[in-house]
Amino acid sequence: MTQIFFTIHGTQEDLNANALPKLKMTGGQKWTAAARRYSGWKQYIQSALLDALLKQHGEDAYSLAGNRMVTAKKPLLVERGKKARMEIEIFWNCDIEGRHPDPENVFGSIADALFINDKNLDGSFAAARAPDGKPRVDVLISLND
Repeated sequence: MTQIFFTIHGTQEDLNANALPKLKMTGGQKWTAAARRYSGWKQYIQSALLDALLKQHGEDAYSLAGNRMVTAKKPLLVERGKKARMEIEIFWNCDIEGRHPDPENVFGSIADALFINDKNLDGSFAAARAPDGKPRVDVLISLND
């Protein structure tokens, strides 16, 4: 089993902002400000993954996940008949009213950014207030070999 761990700090716009939830949109909404923001969020997640892999594994990073690591917009592939698992722990920067996105939708946005085929992705999420006030998402991905 291959495991990949990385952290997403804030968002692409603000390191002190909470993770973004999955955006549900129709084809005609792809050029709205919200859609462009969501696309930037997914690219930010992908960069966090690839940066962590390079730091942890150097030049071997791209072969770490075997043939599941691809160079498409979504960097991970769950092959037919295989399973993957993603566990995330979300740390919120809550305002005075404790507002933040739905954790399930944050899980969905990260899966949407990383996996070409996420129908064979299992997972879990937990959420809490960031003790240091700095929002982040810790991500652990397990790929079955």
